Amino acid sequence: MRTRHKSEIIVGLCQYGDLAQVQSRLRETKMKNFSVSIAIFFACICSASTVFAQATVHRAFRALSEKEVRSEFGKFEELGKKCAQVEAKGQKCAPVTFSPEQPLNIPLHTTRGDEFLTFRASILAPRSQVRSLGYGFGKVARSRTPADRKDILDRLISRMQDAPNTIAVVLKLVARSDWSTSLPPLSFGLLNENQGKVWSSSKPNLECAPMDLLCQAGLSDTGESVTFPLFTSPNNVPFLNDTMNRVTMIVTVDGKEEPIVFDLNGLL
Repeated sequence: MRTRHKSEIIVGLCQYGDLAQVQSRLRETKMKNFSVSIAIFFACICSASTVFAQATVHRAFRALSEKEVRSEFGKFEELGKKCAQVEAKGQKCAPVTFSPEQPLNIPLHTTRGDEFLTFRASILAPRSQVRSLGYGFGKVARSRTPADRKDILDRLISRMQDAPNTIAVVLKLVARSDWSTSLPPLSFGLLNENQGKVWSSSKPNLECAPMDLLCQAGLSDTGESVTFPLFTSPNNVPFLNDTMNRVTMIVTVDGKEEPIVFDLNGLL
């Protein structure tokens, strides 16, 4: 076997992290060319590094420390307090987002003609959950006690010590004029930068009865979640790893795909 061919086989084994087979192959080849051996050695190191990097979940989906939870909660609690002061004067607060939002337009054929339903889509990562709760507490802080705040923070700190195992995308309705017409069939998938794809493990309920104002307000204020697995079988590999910067949600409407790109670093 030619040296070059042997080296290609060994580097290929390195790329899959099979170090036992690498050692066996090196013994079989009995290569005398020191420079080739060194080159393969460093190729293995680089390949192994890539494998380990891919096995690390993206930092936006890791557990949060107590210090991180207190910091994020406190910053958005102050924003909530300011909003409460503005609303007390009969004014409207400036919009606050807890993670980057992207528009999603769904075509709807109604008796009044064609229209687009617009949703705001965002990924609900650990930091955005803490920010949302901090903001909500800040808006009602005047009617809460220090003991209430401590209780909420203690429970939140405990909960954020467990890293998530799903990716949740929240869809909030911007506006809809006709509630009598049903939405077309929808399906949701996520596409990562390695062209890997996962399908949603839940289906959001985006319908409300025409006179159900509470349901309609809920779709606008809190929205509905679509969840996806964060780890893929069979080896529990992170679908979003720390080398990635973006993820694309593919929404299929009547056979047509609508891509929505999220910046993962914006979740930090």
